[in-house]
Amino acid sequence: MVSRWEICHICKTKQENTDGFYEASAKYLSYLPNVLTFCRILISFSMLSLKNTMFWEAYFVCGITDIMDGNLARGLKTESKTGAMLDSFADLVFSAVCAFYFLPRLRLSHWLWCCIFAAAAVKAVSMLVLYISGKGFEAVHTEFNRLTGVVIFIFMPLCLYYDVKIEIFLICLMVIVFSACDLIRGI
Repeated sequence: MVSRWEICHICKTKQENTDGFYEASAKYLSYLPNVLTFCRILISFSMLSLKNTMFWEAYFVCGITDIMDGNLARGLKTESKTGAMLDSFADLVFSAVCAFYFLPRLRLSHWLWCCIFAAAAVKAVSMLVLYISGKGFEAVHTEFNRLTGVVIFIFMPLCLYYDVKIEIFLICLMVIVFSACDLIRGI
């Protein structure tokens, strides 16, 4: 027969093991947002060699991981400067790959190309000024920036199939205004 003392000792030992399990799980779970972001970087680079359906699947996965990594980091309370910088780098890689894919396929007038260049320039200057002023890349993760990213993510594939000159102009205007607002708020 097992004594009462032995039962208490066994229960205590099991509790300690359970606590250790949860601590280890929480530790590894805290890496998940950065793992998702790193996967987005790898998938973005792989998009350069993908065709048709595989490209669109990778495009969708990159968009989902972009939404998930930040929300997960906030939910797990594991936000960090490293994560913010990694996320900004992943956004840059994904945007560059998408520009490489989409822009040559668009048939736009000269003035729309000027609008796209102006929007990209204002966004780049805004990010550079915020980084140099010591705000870092995490200052760029604002509501305006998130909204702009979602609109561009949803809208870019449509540009390949529809005549959307006015919409492209409005998105460029949105990027310019929101980037200027981020810059003013950040300084």
